[in-house]
Amino acid sequence: MKSKTEDPNKTIPPFDSIRACHGATGIPLRLLKKSKDAGCPAFRGGRVYLGDFLRWVMVRPHMLSGFVNPYIQARIDAGTFGKQRL
Repeated sequence: MKSKTEDPNKTIPPFDSIRACHGATGIPLRLLKKSKDAGCPAFRGGRVYLGDFLRWVMVRPHMLSGFVNPYIQARIDAGTFGKQRL
């Protein structure tokens, strides 16, 4: 049976540009550009689809290296980031 997960692109409107996404969310421009260059599918038609970006970057914690606080960085380095249950 298919799970009923909400499509984040239906609930989070896209941003018209990387700068607009940065301005509204505070996500560093360098991280957004690095993700786009790495092939993140959230960048389409000049827009940034935040839901797609967040899903993509959270399964690639190495992308966050250098952008997060020391506690999170230590968990990324140890390979435990994202493995805890909420």
